Parts: sequence; structure tokens; C-alpha cells
Amino acid sequence: MKAALVTAAVLVAFVLTARIVEAAVAGDKQCVTQQQELRLRNGRLVWRDDGAARVTAGTCPAVTPAPTASPTATPAPTASPTPAPTASPTPAPTATVTPVPTATPPGTTTIFIRTRPKTALLSGNACAALVKPRAENIPDNNNFKVIPPPTLAILDGVDSTTYPATQNYNGRIDGAFLGSTDETIQWAACKWGLDENDLRAKAYVESSWRQRTINPDGEYSVGLMQVNQEYHVCLPANPRGGFCLSSMSYNADYAAAWQRACVDGGMTWLGGDYLTTVTNAAAGSLTALERIHTGCIGVWYSGEWYTGKGGTGNTFDEYIAEWRARRQQHPTW
Repeated sequence: MKAALVTAAVLVAFVLTARIVEAAVAGDKQCVTQQQELRLRNGRLVWRDDGAARVTAGTCPAVTPAPTASPTATPAPTASPTPAPTASPTPAPTATVTPVPTATPPGTTTIFIRTRPKTALLSGNACAALVKPRAENIPDNNNFKVIPPPTLAILDGVDSTTYPATQNYNGRIDGAFLGSTDETIQWAACKWGLDENDLRAKAYVESSWRQRTINPDGEYSVGLMQVNQEYHVCLPANPRGGFCLSSMSYNADYAAAWQRACVDGGMTWLGGDYLTTVTNAAAGSLTALERIHTGCIGVWYSGEWYTGKGGTGNTFDEYIAEWRARRQQHPTW
């Protein structure tokens, strides 16, 4: 009988699951099952409650989780607008101003400058291409813009044995240029290696830039540079003055050629100091170069080296003083 009761009890329930209770664990609600076991102890059926709390997965009521706040999307950084590059202003090109030839400050080196004795010379055609344009400022000189026929010139007072045959002074004098008075002076300066302002001032002292000028007394000097007919031969002989009077370009060409022959040492009769000055200028002395060019301008007037008087009664020094003054004032020709 006793054995049958035990067997029956085992068959009824080996393990009876009691109730489901809720417990709070660490602040969260979870389902906890308290298991009780029916066991046989000392021949009697007893409940064994060990109080063990066991988490049983899958037996809990479904708990709707509290809605998790959607993380606030971090806004994408707004790209700071890149300012359009400011174009650096391109400076306006500075116009290159070509100075008017006659406005060159006094004492400034011009295109056509003093050259050393026996310097190789440019041709008349080459110089014509280098002349700076300038309108005619002496209208009457338009009457003397004539190129004479080929004529052999004969420079007065030049010792042909003392200068290079390649210079060919007489053969190069042709007056083959047509231009304004200033352009003609430039051309002659270039052709004979002289300073254009030296010749501008010389022409002003001699004739005030007027080709028609004639000094009928005594020496009969004619034209732009006042070529003296007592000493210089300007063909044809009739009328007197020849091409030196009828052609402004020939007048300037002849006078510049004579001055070049003087600079090159072709006038040995001027004496020892003259010849020494030529030698030193040829060697590169700037002092001697200034002295030879200035001296030859004075000789054109007085006929002597740094001394003497000219036909108008002025001394060499007086003539050069007037020439220097005009040279400094050349913008007002």
C-alpha cells in the first residue's frame, strides 16, 4: 500500500511548477519562475522550496520596450561658401612716351653724339632712316629743299695725307636728303659722327636756321651754316655760293664734313696742341673729345685753334660762349 502511494505521487507530478511572480531586479522588471519540487523525504511526500530564482527565457510576457529616441542626426556641416577669387586688377600698361627730340633736357646725350677721331661713319641712306621726324619750323626753307646733281666737293684747309682714305670726305658730300630743317641737321650729324645739338646750336648762331641768309660783306658766307666763299669752294661758281646756297641739305652736308675732317686730325696747320688733342680723344679721353669737337666748331668761325677772331669781330671765346648758350636753350629753337 505504501509503495503504491509513492508510485502514484511520482506519476502525478515529478516537478510542479508553481506560480509566476514578478521581481524587481536592478531596476528592471523581469519574469522570475519559482520552482518547487515534490520529493520523497523519510517516506513522506514533501514540497521542497529552495527559493532559487531562475530566469526562464521565453516565459515572460512580451514587454514593449520604451521607444528609444531616434538619435538626433548630426546635421552635416554646412560648407562655408568659398568666395570666388577676386581677380587682382591688372594694372593698365604704362604708355611709353617717346620724347620730342627738341625737348631733351640740356646736356642730355641724344641719338647722334660726338664720336672719336677716325670713327667709321654711317652712310647717308642709313642715317636718313634714323632721323627723328620733326615738322618744318622755318617755312621759307622749303624753297631750298633741293638735291643737287653729283658734284665733287673740295674741302678747304684739309691735309688729305693725314686722314684715312676710307673717310672719303669729298666724295661723300652729296646733299642727298630731303626733310625739314631739323631733320636735315640730324641727318648731317649722323652722317659725319657729330652731335646733333652741337650742329643745331651752330646753325642758330650762324643763320638763325635760315638757309636764305647771306653775309655779303667781305667773305660772302651763305646758307644755314654760313659757308664762307672766300675759302670754301661750292660749285657751281655762278651764282656765287653754288649748291651751298641753293640746297639746304648740301650746305649742312658740306659744313659737317669739314668739321669731321677737323676732328679726325686733318688740319695739321692748327698746331701741336690740336694734334695732341686729336690723339688723346682717339685714345678715349672724354676731356679731349669735348675739346676737339668744341675747338673745331670754333675754328669754323675764327680759323684758329682756341684763339683769333671771326669776320663779325667776335673772338673765338665769344663765339663759343654764344654757341654754348644756344646749345643749352635748344628746346626753344
